[in-house]
Amino acid sequence: MKKKIKNYKVSCLGSVYKNSKLEEVKLSIESILNGSEKPDEIIIVIDGPIKSNLNKYLLELKKGKRLKICRNKNNLGLGLALNKGLLKCRGELICRFDTDDINLFNRIKISKEIFRDNQKLDILSSSVIEIIPSNEKLVKCNLKTLPINNKKIKKTLDIRNPINHPSVIFKKDKILDCGLYEDIKFFEDYYLWLKLRKANCNFKNINEPLVIMHRRSPSDRRTGLNYSLKELVFYIKAIKNNLVGPNFILLTPLKIFFRLMPSSLQYCYKLFPWRKNYSICKNPLYLKVYKFELLKIQNK
Repeated sequence: MKKKIKNYKVSCLGSVYKNSKLEEVKLSIESILNGSEKPDEIIIVIDGPIKSNLNKYLLELKKGKRLKICRNKNNLGLGLALNKGLLKCRGELICRFDTDDINLFNRIKISKEIFRDNQKLDILSSSVIEIIPSNEKLVKCNLKTLPINNKKIKKTLDIRNPINHPSVIFKKDKILDCGLYEDIKFFEDYYLWLKLRKANCNFKNINEPLVIMHRRSPSDRRTGLNYSLKELVFYIKAIKNNLVGPNFILLTPLKIFFRLMPSSLQYCYKLFPWRKNYSICKNPLYLKVYKFELLKIQNK
């Protein structure tokens, strides 16, 4: 008997707040709208007051029925904002996107095909291309790769976050069953993956990049006392709720120490095996179509 192919509906979910920039949000949304396969809907959560030019742009798109808007009067933070939007999504698959990143041309098409081929799959992400923003025609970039299969991903969760949140797509019902995102600044996604692992959900990564991710610096805000304190809150909550194993607990002091190191010493992040160091690629600002091969990444 021929296996029935499920035609999943896809909702793209993103959030903007007071520091979101019109140029970046516009590029991010249009990269979805101009992809090889369109989503069934795009939902943007406006998390508190935003700049007037960005608000005007989003309202224009809403008029054209190209997206739906959820608006919070006050800023709730990313996790709670995403929850509000997620509950409005009608698709069985939720395609998360960060509104300062660029989605590659085949992101939705490839993701849907993988879910169609493996209907037991619950959460999928891909490698990402990290670029340092610039107006030059060539930019510095890195390719962040991932463990591939379900077993390795679940094991790696006790060492680091092996899911690239800006490229993730997951089944809505599984997230609802696990209690949605929680208000843990900087770690909303990581904590959710730990809950999904405890619920025995099925993970998968692919090492074909589906997202171009902006990175402001090598550490990208992940240093200093403020970040370390928030990371410690995340660790304590994860340990208290029995979401992690002994490796996670043993590595906690080391990670906190690393965060507190001077940023000038943190370039050693490039030595991590999941970061293949590339030298330069074409600036996506100069591309008409956001295809991986058009970036023409050049190795060192």
